Amino acid sequence: KLTTTIAPYSDVAATRWSAGSIAYCTNEGIIAGDGNGRFNPAASVTGLQFGKMLLVALGYDAEIEKLVGNSWAINTAKLALNTDLDEDMEDISLSKELTREEAAQMAFNAMKANIVEYDTQTNIDIGGGSSIVIGNKKAYNVTTSRDWGKNIYDDEAKDGGNGYIVQFAEQYCRDLELNETAATADSFGRPAHKWSYDNDKVGTYADKAVLSYTTEFKGTELADDIDDAGCEFAKENGKYNDVTVVRNGGVGITMGDTELQTLLKDSKAIDGTGNGVAIEFYANDKDEVTTIVVVATYLGEVKSIKKDKDSTKADERELKVEWKDNTTGKAVSLTLTDDDTKGFNDVYDNVKVGDKVLVTPVGDNTAAKTAVNVAIPETVEAAITKVNNKDKELTAGGEVYGIAKTSNVTNYTADTDDVTLYLDQYGYVMDATSQSDDGDKSVAVLKAYQTLNKDGELVPMIKGVTSDGETVNWETDKLYNDAENKVRIYTEEDNVYTLSGVNSSVADNNTVSAANVSITKTAKSMTLSGEKVYFASDVKFIFVNEGKATVLDGVQKVNNKTVYVALSQDESTDPVYATAVYVMGTASNTTATSDDLVYVQAQTSGTAYTGVVSVIVDGEKEEFYTYDAYINGEEVENFYTDKKTVTSGFYTVEIDNDSNAYVLTGNEYNTTEGKLAVVTDDAVAKVVDDVLTVNNKDYDISNATIVDISDNSDDIGSSTEMKDVTNLKVKMIINEDDMTASYIYVVSYTPAP
Repeated sequence: KLTTTIAPYSDVAATRWSAGSIAYCTNEGIIAGDGNGRFNPAASVTGLQFGKMLLVALGYDAEIEKLVGNSWAINTAKLALNTDLDEDMEDISLSKELTREEAAQMAFNAMKANIVEYDTQTNIDIGGGSSIVIGNKKAYNVTTSRDWGKNIYDDEAKDGGNGYIVQFAEQYCRDLELNETAATADSFGRPAHKWSYDNDKVGTYADKAVLSYTTEFKGTELADDIDDAGCEFAKENGKYNDVTVVRNGGVGITMGDTELQTLLKDSKAIDGTGNGVAIEFYANDKDEVTTIVVVATYLGEVKSIKKDKDSTKADERELKVEWKDNTTGKAVSLTLTDDDTKGFNDVYDNVKVGDKVLVTPVGDNTAAKTAVNVAIPETVEAAITKVNNKDKELTAGGEVYGIAKTSNVTNYTADTDDVTLYLDQYGYVMDATSQSDDGDKSVAVLKAYQTLNKDGELVPMIKGVTSDGETVNWETDKLYNDAENKVRIYTEEDNVYTLSGVNSSVADNNTVSAANVSITKTAKSMTLSGEKVYFASDVKFIFVNEGKATVLDGVQKVNNKTVYVALSQDESTDPVYATAVYVMGTASNTTATSDDLVYVQAQTSGTAYTGVVSVIVDGEKEEFYTYDAYINGEEVENFYTDKKTVTSGFYTVEIDNDSNAYVLTGNEYNTTEGKLAVVTDDAVAKVVDDVLTVNNKDYDISNATIVDISDNSDDIGSSTEMKDVTNLKVKMIINEDDMTASYIYVVSYTPAP
C-alpha cells in the first residue's frame, strides 16, 4: 500500500485515499498536475492527459519527447497513436474527456505496448528552473532473453538488440499470458486469442476483423480495401499464401494462390456476396490475412416446439425450423437445441409455432441439421411504396431498406396495404407478409349444436376450424346439422354467421372442392377444374374426420380423398395459390404429442366436479366447474370447464379464448393406434417386472411416468409397487407402434394387506 505524509498538491490532502498513489506517480514523472500546484482529483481526464500518463509509464521521458510545454498536446497525440494506445478506438478524439470504457481500453492497450528506455543521460541545470539533457535522446525497446519475454508477444529485438521485446504486462505482470493461437472463440469459426493468469484461463475472445462487408463487393475493391486497412494477402516465392475460409462455423476450406489471384483481379461482384451476408477478414500479427469468415443468415419458420419433461434430467427442448434455399428451392429442416445453437433460450421462450426466426445453418448448406445461431427478427409494419429490384432496395414507411441476398421473395411489389417486413440483424429485408387480403375464407364444421346464451335463449352454434387453422365456436343463423364434417364458406353480421356451399370456379377468395385427390408431400402444385394451383409457402393442410381436425403446416400427403381448397390470387394474370387445403380423412402423420392431451378425472361420489368458480366473460359473471386434471403427469392448476358432468378420460387440449375454460365437448380422445394412443380399458391383468398387461396386450412401462390419482392413502409410483396390489385399474398414454407407455394414471386398486 502506497502512503505519504506530505500533500503532493494543494488540493490533495495527505489523508486522501489516493494521496499515496498520486505522490508515487508524481515522483516517477507519470503525472505532473495542472502546472499550478493542483491535481484536480475529482475532475474528468482527457484522452491526451491519460495518454501522457500511460506513455510515461511505458518509459517515455516527458522532457525528451516534448510531452511538456506549449506543444505537449500535439506531441502526446502523435506518440500515443504511434504506440497504438488508440487500438480498437478508431473514433476516439483524444482531446475530449474519456468515458470509463475508453480509459479502460487505453490502459489495456498500454498493457500490450512495448516499454522503452534511453541510454545513459546527464541532466545539467542551466538555472532559472531549466535544464538540458546530454546523452542519447532516442527511446529503445527494452529487451530480455528470458522466457517471460514471450508472455504477450514473442517479437524479437531489432536494431542490434537481442532477445525479446518486453511489453508492459510482461515486465510488471509476469503471470499474465496471451495466447494468440487459441481455439476459435465462437461457433462461427472466428480466430481468437486466450488470456490466462498464473496458468488459469481468464477467457477466450474473438479477434477483431481487419475488414468486413455486409454488401456486395468486387475483387478489385477487396484488394484496395485490404491495402487501406494496412494488411495484405501475403506471398511467398511469388505465390499467395493459403487462406482458410469458414462458412457458418463449418469445416474450413483452403483458398490457394490461383483462386486468390483470380479473386483479387475480378472487377465483377464476387459470387456469394450481397446484402446481409457478412464476410469478415482476419489477419495475424504480421498483418497478413489468414482467415475469412462468412456468416449467411436465413429466415425460417418454427414448425414444432418440443417441451422438456420434468421426469428426465436431460434438456429435451427442441425447436424444429424450416427454411427454403432460394437458389435450389430445397426446403431445409433444422433441429435446434440449447447445446448446439447460440441464442436458443431467448428464442425458445418467446416463439410459437408459425413464428419467423433468423437462423444460420451450420456450414451454410442444405445438408445442415442444426444452426449455429438463432434470433428473433426485427419487424416493421408499413406499406411498400417503392421497389427497386435492380438495386435490391425497397421503400416502406418512408424508409429505404436493402433487400437481403437470402430473401426468398423473388420480386417485391408496391402496394397501399401495410405488410410486415422481417429484417435481419443488419436491417436488410428477409421477407414480407402476403400483400393480398387472404383472410379466412371458409370453415370446416366439426359439430352443429344448440346452447343457451346469456339471456337464456336456445341458439344454434357450430364448432369449426377456419382456413387459417383457428378453432372457433360461432353462433349461426340456423342449425346446420347437414354441414357436419363438411367445409362451407361463410358471411358474418353482428357476430352471427351464415354458411353456404363452396364455390365452383377457381378464383381469388373462393373455396373449391374436388374428389379423389392424391397429393405427394413434395408437390408444388395441384390441378383444380383443369387449372394449375400452386401451394402457398405457408399453406395449411387441415384433416377433418369424425368431428376432429388436425392442422398441419406445409404440403402433406393425401391419398385419394375429397378436398376443399381455399384460394388466393393477387391479379387476374397472376398465379393462383392454395392457402389452405381441407382433407376429408385422417392425416398420414401427425405432430401431436402428449402435451396436447389432458386427463380429466371425475369424482365417483357426490358431484362429478370438485368445485365451482365464477369468471367474468364479456362483462358478465359465468359459472364453471373444476376437476382434477393432468397433463404429462403434472396436475393442471385452475382447471375448469362448463360441464357439470364429464366422463373420466383423455381430451384434446383446447382452451376458450374468452373464459380460459377448457373445452371438453367434442374433444374426447380415444385413439387406440399410432404413436399417440390411449388405453381406456383400464383393468390390469398383471404386472411382471416392467411389463404391464391390459386387454391381452403387453406394454413396456420401464420409462413411464406413474401418477397415483386414486383415493387410497398409499402412493404407487413404480412397477414394483404395482405388483403388490390387486384390482389395479389405470389409464395410459402409449405408443401402440412399439408398445411402450409414457404416462400411467393409477385410477384405483386394493392395497396389499
